Amino acid sequence: MAVFYTLYQNNREGFATKGKWYARVRVNKVKTMKDIAREIQDIASVRKSDVMAVLTELPDVMNKMLQEGHRVKLDGFGSFKVGIKTKPADTVKDFTVTKNIKSSHIIFQPDRLYEANGKKGTRFLASTLEFSEWGRGNDDGGSNP
Repeated sequence: MAVFYTLYQNNREGFATKGKWYARVRVNKVKTMKDIAREIQDIASVRKSDVMAVLTELPDVMNKMLQEGHRVKLDGFGSFKVGIKTKPADTVKDFTVTKNIKSSHIIFQPDRLYEANGKKGTRFLASTLEFSEWGRGNDDGGSNP
């Protein structure tokens, strides 16, 4: 199945790209941990309830590791780390957490598939994507899910 996109036009005043067309991914459905657990059960020798138990605990364990300043790597999936947005200080002595650290966020970097020569290749999670415009040129005559 393809990743669907819709087209939109930039109509913001003052932008050099005003009037230009862009694509935006259209999400089909939201998949939950239960959906993931069901699919894992179908391809592995483990019950859905066991997968759910592990997936339910994963956010808490990852949160603890990230709070300790670790990068969390899930082999074949990707890595998570904490990133921060800061405001500059005039000197090292002027920098304080409360005044200069504005926010934090999580950075996710998908694992990469490596080429035969050992060079980094495509990102694993996006290695087989196919794109199709929503409502145009689809097998179902244009009425997408």
